[in-house]
Amino acid sequence: MFALSPTREHTGRILPSSRGRLSNSSHDNDTVICFPAELMDRIIDHLHNDRPTLLRLGLTCRQTLMRSRLLLYSELKFTKYGDRHFDMFLNLLEASTWTSFTNAVESLHLKSLFYPEAHWNLPNRDFSRILAHLPNLKTLCLTAIDWRAIPSHIRDFFLQINITHLQLDTVDFRSTSNRYGNGHVVELFVALKVQPSLKTITLYNLHFHHGSCPVISQHSTFQYPIRLKLIDTTSLLLFKDVWDPLHANDLDITVESLDVRLGDMSKGQKDAYNPFVARFLRQIGPSLQRVFIRLTSPRFGFPDGVEALDLSQCINVRIVQFGIFQLDHFSRSGEQASSIMIMSTIWKSLSSLPPCSPMLEQVVFIVQTEEYGVTADSKAPMLESFAWLDVIGQLQEMFPNFKKFTVSLCLTRYADEVDFGQYLAALRRAPGIRQLEEKGTVLLQMNPSRTYL
Repeated sequence: MFALSPTREHTGRILPSSRGRLSNSSHDNDTVICFPAELMDRIIDHLHNDRPTLLRLGLTCRQTLMRSRLLLYSELKFTKYGDRHFDMFLNLLEASTWTSFTNAVESLHLKSLFYPEAHWNLPNRDFSRILAHLPNLKTLCLTAIDWRAIPSHIRDFFLQINITHLQLDTVDFRSTSNRYGNGHVVELFVALKVQPSLKTITLYNLHFHHGSCPVISQHSTFQYPIRLKLIDTTSLLLFKDVWDPLHANDLDITVESLDVRLGDMSKGQKDAYNPFVARFLRQIGPSLQRVFIRLTSPRFGFPDGVEALDLSQCINVRIVQFGIFQLDHFSRSGEQASSIMIMSTIWKSLSSLPPCSPMLEQVVFIVQTEEYGVTADSKAPMLESFAWLDVIGQLQEMFPNFKKFTVSLCLTRYADEVDFGQYLAALRRAPGIRQLEEKGTVLLQMNPSRTYL
């Protein structure tokens, strides 16, 4: 949750960084320290994870105040049941003539707020005054939020911010009064259409009523140029009646990243949906730079329809990610049916890219490290015995500019934390992996946050 208490004793206004000298007025002799501003910025940037030191730097001089506040407060997060803290934040901005940190705020993240039983945000605020304190706020991220539960004045406040990027992750647009009432989506896009500063949108894991949606399909709001930073195929289903190239004339949509998630749909939905996905992929293919193909999930298993993906128009894709692998997929024998099916699908998907794709530089395998009730001792050795060199060698043959193969270790929904050490050690014991890691061809990374955005 957000807390303002660490800054109470650090008073001072954020001022533009001086490119001349840094003065220390606390000395009686007004000693002037000649110090290059660029070098000072690099020193402070090196301390980006050292919060106590950054807070103390705010007391040193104007330049260190500005730079340290930028690292401390460029991204503000209000997490679950943090409605009262969000209220306190708005109160501070409304009541203050100035603060020492709000000029540094560039992105605002709200997660699991606006629950009915939580503290309600007070209306009748002077939002113009609040926004004046947030001149550099450019990104708004809403995660795990029921859109209907957001007080109307707060929704209005969100839409008044001159943001350049809006991220909606696991936002629920379903209506309780109308089974097909996805009208809240229309209201949102009507407001976004007249937002001149907005450049990109992320739509991920949206919740909505499936089936036909006359409110959306008959609305022209969705026909203006839209730049999506990320969308997943499940959220895409909400817009199938307005973003289908078969029916929409002069469709102007670009997508930077696409997350292919077909595992949480019924077979009937997939049969009706896959042709639309294929047409949409052909339309936006040239704009894609990253594709994440979800082959499995702990809940739904191996999804149908992935093998039919047509990536032939994805001429500018730089990164392809596959996941989420279970450790059993890296069995010692390599003859497990699911392992064979998954690897076959991976090669078919990569083969559907344009021949010798000149832009593809990186392939990522996302591996789930922990399984419920299973210890690392019994599973980690599977990573050591897998034929990683064969995979890397085939990738180098297929793609002339291929540079990096990444294994990203992630948590399950059951684990709050995990020691990745055993898994990393097992990977580095695999033949040739440590040497390729030292050369930069292999990257082993940890992703404990469970997020792939």
